[in-house]
Amino acid sequence: MSNYKLSLVTILSVILILGCVTVPTHRTWRPWMRTLSTQSEIPIGTALSVSVSGKTHALLGSEDLVFVELKSEIIDLLERRGFVVSDSSPQHELVLIYGTERVEKQQISSSNLTVDYLTSVTGSSTGLGVSIAQAVSAASLKSLTAQEQSIETSIEYSHSVAIEIRGANQQLIWKGESTWDTPNLDVTTSIQLAMKLLISALPRDESHRSRVFEVKQSHTLNYFELYCLGRWFACPALPFRISFRTDRLPEETSRRRFDKDNEPREISLLEEVDEESALAAYVDLITNAEYALPLGDKNWEKPIRLELWKKVRLGGSYTLVPSEREINVLIDLSGKSSGYEIKKAWIATDKEWREFHSRMDDWRTALVNFYDVFEK
Repeated sequence: MSNYKLSLVTILSVILILGCVTVPTHRTWRPWMRTLSTQSEIPIGTALSVSVSGKTHALLGSEDLVFVELKSEIIDLLERRGFVVSDSSPQHELVLIYGTERVEKQQISSSNLTVDYLTSVTGSSTGLGVSIAQAVSAASLKSLTAQEQSIETSIEYSHSVAIEIRGANQQLIWKGESTWDTPNLDVTTSIQLAMKLLISALPRDESHRSRVFEVKQSHTLNYFELYCLGRWFACPALPFRISFRTDRLPEETSRRRFDKDNEPREISLLEEVDEESALAAYVDLITNAEYALPLGDKNWEKPIRLELWKKVRLGGSYTLVPSEREINVLIDLSGKSSGYEIKKAWIATDKEWREFHSRMDDWRTALVNFYDVFEK
Protein backbone atom coordinates (compact mmCIF):
# COMPACT_ATOMS: atom_id res chain seq x y z
CA MET A 1 0.00 0.00 0.00
CA SER A 2 1.39 3.41 -0.97
CA ASN A 3 2.07 6.09 1.61
CA TYR A 4 -0.80 8.14 0.16
CA LYS A 5 -3.29 5.30 0.55
CA LEU A 6 -2.00 4.48 4.02
CA SER A 7 -2.41 8.09 5.11
CA LEU A 8 -5.89 8.22 3.63
CA VAL A 9 -6.91 5.04 5.44
CA THR A 10 -5.51 6.43 8.70
CA ILE A 11 -7.37 9.71 8.31
CA LEU A 12 -10.64 7.96 7.47
CA SER A 13 -10.20 5.64 10.46
CA VAL A 14 -9.68 8.60 12.80
CA ILE A 15 -12.73 10.37 11.37
CA LEU A 16 -14.80 7.21 11.80
CA ILE A 17 -13.68 6.78 15.41
CA LEU A 18 -14.27 10.43 16.29
CA GLY A 19 -17.63 10.34 14.54
CA CYS A 20 -18.81 7.62 16.91
CA VAL A 21 -18.37 9.91 19.91
CA THR A 22 -21.22 12.36 20.33
CA VAL A 23 -23.34 14.10 22.92
CA PRO A 24 -26.06 11.61 23.93
CA THR A 25 -29.67 12.43 23.14
CA HIS A 26 -31.34 9.98 25.51
CA ARG A 27 -31.88 12.01 28.68
CA THR A 28 -32.54 10.39 32.04
CA TRP A 29 -35.77 11.03 33.89
CA ARG A 30 -35.62 13.81 36.49
CA PRO A 31 -38.36 14.78 38.95
CA TRP A 32 -39.42 18.34 39.65
CA MET A 33 -37.58 19.66 42.71
CA ARG A 34 -36.54 22.71 44.68
CA THR A 35 -34.49 23.51 47.75
CA LEU A 36 -34.96 26.38 50.20
CA SER A 37 -32.76 27.46 53.09
CA THR A 38 -32.16 30.15 55.68
CA GLN A 39 -28.82 31.79 56.33
CA SER A 40 -28.03 29.19 59.00
CA GLU A 41 -25.26 26.83 57.98
CA ILE A 42 -25.27 23.06 58.53
CA PRO A 43 -21.58 22.24 59.08
CA ILE A 44 -20.06 18.91 58.10
CA GLY A 45 -20.00 16.61 61.12
CA THR A 46 -23.30 17.91 62.46
CA ALA A 47 -25.21 15.25 64.41
CA LEU A 48 -28.66 14.66 62.95
CA SER A 49 -31.60 12.59 64.12
CA VAL A 50 -33.65 11.05 61.31
CA SER A 51 -37.34 10.17 61.17
CA VAL A 52 -39.68 9.15 58.34
CA SER A 53 -43.42 9.50 57.91
CA GLY A 54 -45.81 9.20 54.99
CA LYS A 55 -48.76 7.44 53.42
CA THR A 56 -49.50 5.59 50.19
CA HIS A 57 -53.19 6.46 49.88
CA ALA A 58 -53.81 3.82 47.22
CA LEU A 59 -52.85 1.07 49.70
CA LEU A 60 -54.10 -0.16 53.06
CA GLY A 61 -52.17 -1.13 56.17
CA SER A 62 -49.02 -0.09 57.95
CA GLU A 63 -46.18 1.75 56.21
CA ASP A 64 -43.63 0.77 58.88
CA LEU A 65 -41.46 -1.36 56.58
CA VAL A 66 -41.37 1.44 54.00
CA PHE A 67 -40.27 3.80 56.77
CA VAL A 68 -37.40 1.45 57.66
CA GLU A 69 -36.23 1.21 54.04
CA LEU A 70 -36.36 4.94 53.36
CA LYS A 71 -34.70 5.77 56.68
CA SER A 72 -31.82 3.44 55.83
CA GLU A 73 -31.38 5.11 52.44
CA ILE A 74 -31.47 8.68 53.72
CA ILE A 75 -28.99 7.79 56.50
CA ASP A 76 -26.61 6.35 53.89
CA LEU A 77 -26.85 9.56 51.82
CA LEU A 78 -26.16 11.72 54.89
CA GLU A 79 -23.20 9.64 56.08
CA ARG A 80 -21.70 9.78 52.58
CA ARG A 81 -21.59 13.55 52.98
CA GLY A 82 -19.86 13.41 56.35
CA PHE A 83 -22.83 14.00 58.64
CA VAL A 84 -23.29 12.01 61.84
CA VAL A 85 -26.66 10.31 62.34
CA SER A 86 -27.50 9.88 66.01
CA ASP A 87 -30.60 9.96 68.20
CA SER A 88 -28.43 10.80 71.20
CA SER A 89 -28.23 14.59 71.69
CA PRO A 90 -28.60 15.52 67.99
CA GLN A 91 -27.82 19.11 66.98
CA HIS A 92 -30.44 19.08 64.20
CA GLU A 93 -33.48 17.03 63.30
CA LEU A 94 -34.13 15.71 59.78
CA VAL A 95 -37.62 14.58 58.81
CA LEU A 96 -38.45 12.82 55.54
CA ILE A 97 -42.13 12.97 54.56
CA TYR A 98 -43.56 11.24 51.50
CA GLY A 99 -46.99 10.76 49.98
CA THR A 100 -48.59 8.88 47.09
CA GLU A 101 -51.96 9.62 45.47
CA ARG A 102 -53.74 7.81 42.64
CA VAL A 103 -54.71 10.15 39.80
CA GLU A 104 -56.57 9.72 36.51
CA LYS A 105 -55.19 11.93 33.80
CA GLN A 106 -56.44 13.09 30.44
CA GLN A 107 -53.54 14.95 29.03
CA ILE A 108 -51.74 16.15 25.95
CA SER A 109 -48.35 14.50 25.61
CA SER A 110 -45.77 16.70 23.92
CA SER A 111 -42.04 16.70 23.20
CA ASN A 112 -41.81 20.13 24.86
CA LEU A 113 -40.42 19.63 28.36
CA THR A 114 -39.55 21.98 31.21
CA VAL A 115 -36.49 21.65 33.40
CA ASP A 116 -36.22 23.12 36.89
CA TYR A 117 -32.86 24.19 38.29
CA LEU A 118 -31.37 23.66 41.69
CA THR A 119 -30.31 26.93 43.26
CA SER A 120 -26.99 27.27 45.03
CA VAL A 121 -25.31 29.91 47.19
CA THR A 122 -23.09 32.20 45.12
CA GLY A 123 -19.42 31.50 45.73
CA SER A 124 -19.97 27.89 46.79
CA SER A 125 -19.60 24.85 44.56
CA THR A 126 -22.09 22.83 46.61
CA GLY A 127 -24.68 21.28 44.32
CA LEU A 128 -23.29 22.84 41.14
CA GLY A 129 -22.31 19.47 39.68
CA VAL A 130 -25.98 18.48 39.73
CA SER A 131 -27.19 21.93 38.65
CA ILE A 132 -25.00 21.94 35.54
CA ALA A 133 -26.44 18.54 34.59
CA GLN A 134 -29.90 20.14 34.70
CA ALA A 135 -28.68 23.02 32.56
CA VAL A 136 -27.06 20.71 29.97
CA SER A 137 -30.28 18.72 29.79
CA ALA A 138 -32.19 21.94 29.07
CA ALA A 139 -29.65 22.96 26.43
CA SER A 140 -29.97 19.60 24.69
CA LEU A 141 -33.72 20.11 24.40
CA LYS A 142 -33.16 23.16 22.20
CA SER A 143 -31.81 20.93 19.44
CA LEU A 144 -35.17 19.14 19.14
CA THR A 145 -37.33 20.56 16.36
CA ALA A 146 -39.98 17.87 15.91
CA GLN A 147 -43.07 18.16 18.09
CA GLU A 148 -45.41 15.22 18.53
CA GLN A 149 -48.67 15.47 20.44
CA SER A 150 -51.32 12.97 21.46
CA ILE A 151 -54.25 12.95 23.89
CA GLU A 152 -54.65 10.00 26.21
CA THR A 153 -56.27 8.99 29.48
CA SER A 154 -54.21 7.03 31.99
CA ILE A 155 -54.05 5.96 35.61
CA GLU A 156 -50.91 7.24 37.31
CA TYR A 157 -49.58 7.77 40.79
CA SER A 158 -48.43 11.14 42.02
CA HIS A 159 -45.48 10.82 44.41
CA SER A 160 -44.07 13.62 46.53
CA VAL A 161 -41.28 13.85 49.08
CA ALA A 162 -40.11 16.58 51.44
CA ILE A 163 -36.89 16.59 53.47
CA GLU A 164 -36.80 19.12 56.30
CA ILE A 165 -33.95 19.97 58.64
CA ARG A 166 -34.78 21.82 61.86
CA GLY A 167 -32.40 23.35 64.36
CA ALA A 168 -32.88 24.67 67.87
CA ASN A 169 -36.46 25.35 68.94
CA GLN A 170 -37.69 23.41 65.89
CA GLN A 171 -36.74 26.26 63.58
CA LEU A 172 -36.84 25.18 59.94
CA ILE A 173 -33.44 25.93 58.40
CA TRP A 174 -33.44 23.80 55.21
CA LYS A 175 -36.03 22.13 53.05
CA GLY A 176 -35.93 20.13 49.85
CA GLU A 177 -39.05 18.93 48.07
CA SER A 178 -39.83 16.99 44.93
CA THR A 179 -42.82 15.60 43.09
CA TRP A 180 -43.32 13.35 40.08
CA ASP A 181 -45.94 11.21 38.35
CA THR A 182 -45.36 7.61 37.32
CA PRO A 183 -47.35 4.49 36.40
CA ASN A 184 -45.52 2.70 39.23
CA LEU A 185 -47.33 2.66 42.57
CA ASP A 186 -44.23 1.78 44.63
CA VAL A 187 -42.60 5.02 45.78
CA THR A 188 -39.39 3.23 46.81
CA THR A 189 -38.48 2.47 43.18
CA SER A 190 -38.20 6.13 42.14
CA ILE A 191 -37.65 8.11 45.34
CA GLN A 192 -33.92 7.31 45.50
CA LEU A 193 -33.00 9.65 42.65
CA ALA A 194 -35.19 12.42 44.07
CA MET A 195 -33.49 12.10 47.47
CA LYS A 196 -30.01 12.09 45.90
CA LEU A 197 -30.73 15.24 43.90
CA LEU A 198 -32.16 17.07 46.90
CA ILE A 199 -29.42 16.04 49.33
CA SER A 200 -26.76 17.13 46.81
CA ALA A 201 -27.51 20.74 47.82
CA LEU A 202 -26.15 20.09 51.33
CA PRO A 203 -22.43 20.45 52.23
CA ARG A 204 -20.18 17.46 51.61
CA ASP A 205 -16.88 16.25 53.06
CA GLU A 206 -14.86 15.45 49.93
CA SER A 207 -12.39 13.34 51.93
CA HIS A 208 -15.11 10.91 53.03
CA ARG A 209 -14.81 7.38 51.63
CA SER A 210 -17.97 5.43 50.89
CA ARG A 211 -17.94 1.78 51.92
CA VAL A 212 -18.87 -0.90 49.37
CA PHE A 213 -18.55 -4.66 49.39
CA GLU A 214 -15.91 -6.39 47.35
CA VAL A 215 -17.29 -8.80 44.75
CA LYS A 216 -16.09 -12.38 45.14
CA GLN A 217 -13.52 -13.26 42.49
CA SER A 218 -15.49 -16.44 41.75
CA HIS A 219 -18.74 -14.49 41.34
CA THR A 220 -17.80 -11.42 39.32
CA LEU A 221 -19.63 -12.77 36.28
CA ASN A 222 -22.70 -13.43 38.41
CA TYR A 223 -22.59 -9.86 39.72
CA PHE A 224 -22.23 -8.42 36.24
CA GLU A 225 -25.11 -10.44 34.82
CA LEU A 226 -27.37 -9.65 37.81
CA TYR A 227 -26.68 -5.93 38.21
CA CYS A 228 -25.02 -4.58 35.05
CA LEU A 229 -25.84 -6.50 31.88
CA GLY A 230 -28.45 -4.74 29.77
CA ARG A 231 -29.11 -2.08 32.43
CA TRP A 232 -29.14 1.69 32.11
CA PHE A 233 -27.98 3.77 35.06
CA ALA A 234 -28.87 7.33 36.11
CA CYS A 235 -26.19 9.58 37.59
CA PRO A 236 -26.98 12.81 39.50
CA ALA A 237 -24.04 14.56 37.78
CA LEU A 238 -25.16 13.74 34.22
CA PRO A 239 -28.40 14.31 32.33
CA PHE A 240 -27.89 11.28 30.09
CA ARG A 241 -28.11 7.58 30.95
CA ILE A 242 -25.07 5.29 31.34
CA SER A 243 -24.43 1.65 30.50
CA PHE A 244 -21.72 -0.90 30.08
CA ARG A 245 -21.13 -2.02 26.49
CA THR A 246 -24.62 -2.42 25.08
CA ASP A 247 -23.88 -4.98 22.36
CA ARG A 248 -22.78 -7.67 24.85
CA LEU A 249 -24.90 -10.83 25.02
CA PRO A 250 -25.55 -12.86 28.20
CA GLU A 251 -24.02 -15.96 26.58
CA GLU A 252 -20.84 -14.03 25.83
CA THR A 253 -19.96 -13.78 29.52
CA SER A 254 -21.38 -17.15 30.54
CA ARG A 255 -19.20 -19.05 28.05
CA ARG A 256 -16.06 -17.48 29.54
CA ARG A 257 -16.42 -19.02 32.98
CA PHE A 258 -14.29 -22.09 32.14
CA ASP A 259 -11.45 -22.99 29.83
CA LYS A 260 -11.56 -25.75 27.19
CA ASP A 261 -10.96 -28.44 29.84
CA ASN A 262 -13.95 -27.17 31.80
CA GLU A 263 -11.69 -25.89 34.57
CA PRO A 264 -12.20 -22.53 36.29
CA ARG A 265 -9.66 -19.97 35.14
CA GLU A 266 -8.62 -16.39 35.79
CA ILE A 267 -10.39 -14.29 33.17
CA SER A 268 -11.00 -10.68 32.36
CA LEU A 269 -14.71 -10.11 32.69
CA LEU A 270 -14.76 -6.95 30.62
CA GLU A 271 -12.00 -5.30 28.70
CA GLU A 272 -13.13 -1.90 30.02
CA VAL A 273 -12.97 -2.99 33.69
CA ASP A 274 -9.60 -2.97 35.40
CA GLU A 275 -10.23 -4.85 38.66
CA GLU A 276 -13.37 -6.95 38.83
CA SER A 277 -13.52 -7.15 42.62
CA ALA A 278 -14.25 -3.39 42.57
CA LEU A 279 -17.31 -3.78 40.31
CA ALA A 280 -19.67 -2.68 43.10
CA ALA A 281 -17.60 0.49 43.54
CA TYR A 282 -17.83 1.26 39.81
CA VAL A 283 -21.62 0.81 39.87
CA ASP A 284 -21.89 2.92 43.02
CA LEU A 285 -19.92 5.73 41.39
CA ILE A 286 -22.03 5.92 38.22
CA THR A 287 -25.21 6.03 40.33
CA ASN A 288 -24.05 8.53 42.97
CA ALA A 289 -21.43 10.88 41.47
CA GLU A 290 -22.37 14.55 41.87
CA TYR A 291 -19.64 15.95 39.61
CA ALA A 292 -18.59 14.89 36.11
CA LEU A 293 -15.39 16.23 34.55
CA PRO A 294 -15.66 16.99 30.80
CA LEU A 295 -12.72 15.62 28.81
CA GLY A 296 -11.18 16.97 25.65
CA ASP A 297 -12.19 20.61 25.14
CA LYS A 298 -10.61 22.72 27.89
CA ASN A 299 -12.65 25.85 27.15
CA TRP A 300 -14.87 25.85 30.24
CA GLU A 301 -16.07 29.45 30.06
CA LYS A 302 -19.55 28.20 29.11
CA PRO A 303 -20.09 24.80 30.81
CA ILE A 304 -23.48 24.20 29.17
CA ARG A 305 -21.93 23.97 25.69
CA LEU A 306 -23.00 20.54 24.47
CA GLU A 307 -19.64 19.94 22.76
CA LEU A 308 -18.05 19.64 26.20
CA TRP A 309 -20.14 16.61 27.10
CA LYS A 310 -19.08 14.06 24.49
CA LYS A 311 -16.61 12.43 26.89
CA VAL A 312 -16.54 12.73 30.67
CA ARG A 313 -14.74 11.28 33.69
CA LEU A 314 -16.13 10.35 37.10
CA GLY A 315 -14.09 9.83 40.26
CA GLY A 316 -14.72 8.64 43.80
CA SER A 317 -12.99 7.30 46.92
CA TYR A 318 -14.02 3.99 48.45
CA THR A 319 -13.21 1.51 51.18
CA LEU A 320 -13.69 -2.09 50.10
CA VAL A 321 -15.36 -4.34 52.66
CA PRO A 322 -14.32 -6.66 54.29
CA SER A 323 -10.67 -6.17 53.29
CA GLU A 324 -10.80 -2.46 54.35
CA ARG A 325 -8.66 -1.63 51.31
CA GLU A 326 -8.86 2.06 50.39
CA ILE A 327 -9.08 2.79 46.67
CA ASN A 328 -9.68 5.74 44.36
CA VAL A 329 -11.82 4.91 41.35
CA LEU A 330 -11.94 6.62 37.94
CA ILE A 331 -14.40 5.94 35.13
CA ASP A 332 -14.28 7.32 31.58
CA LEU A 333 -17.56 7.62 29.69
CA SER A 334 -17.92 8.05 25.94
CA GLY A 335 -21.08 9.50 24.43
CA LYS A 336 -23.27 7.65 21.96
CA SER A 337 -26.69 8.68 20.75
CA SER A 338 -28.32 6.15 23.10
CA GLY A 339 -26.37 7.34 26.16
CA TYR A 340 -22.93 7.20 27.74
CA GLU A 341 -20.98 3.96 27.45
CA ILE A 342 -18.31 3.00 29.99
CA LYS A 343 -15.01 2.97 28.11
CA LYS A 344 -12.71 2.36 31.07
CA ALA A 345 -13.16 1.82 34.80
CA TRP A 346 -10.07 1.44 36.94
CA ILE A 347 -8.40 1.95 40.30
CA ALA A 348 -6.32 5.10 39.93
CA THR A 349 -2.68 5.45 40.85
CA ASP A 350 -1.75 8.22 43.29
CA LYS A 351 -0.49 10.33 40.39
CA GLU A 352 -3.68 9.82 38.37
CA TRP A 353 -5.80 10.70 41.38
CA ARG A 354 -3.86 13.92 42.08
CA GLU A 355 -4.18 14.96 38.44
CA PHE A 356 -7.91 14.23 38.47
CA HIS A 357 -8.40 16.23 41.67
CA SER A 358 -6.44 19.17 40.25
CA ARG A 359 -8.58 19.27 37.11
CA MET A 360 -11.76 18.82 39.14
CA ASP A 361 -10.81 21.83 41.29
CA ASP A 362 -10.42 23.86 38.11
CA TRP A 363 -13.79 22.60 36.85
CA ARG A 364 -15.55 23.57 40.08
CA THR A 365 -13.99 27.03 39.89
CA ALA A 366 -15.33 27.33 36.34
CA LEU A 367 -18.82 26.38 37.58
CA VAL A 368 -18.70 28.91 40.42
CA ASN A 369 -17.64 31.63 37.95
CA PHE A 370 -20.41 30.64 35.53
CA TYR A 371 -23.14 30.81 38.18
CA ASP A 372 -21.79 34.01 39.80
CA VAL A 373 -24.07 36.36 37.83
CA PHE A 374 -24.78 39.06 40.42
CA GLU A 375 -22.76 42.11 41.37
CA LYS A 376 -21.58 42.09 44.98
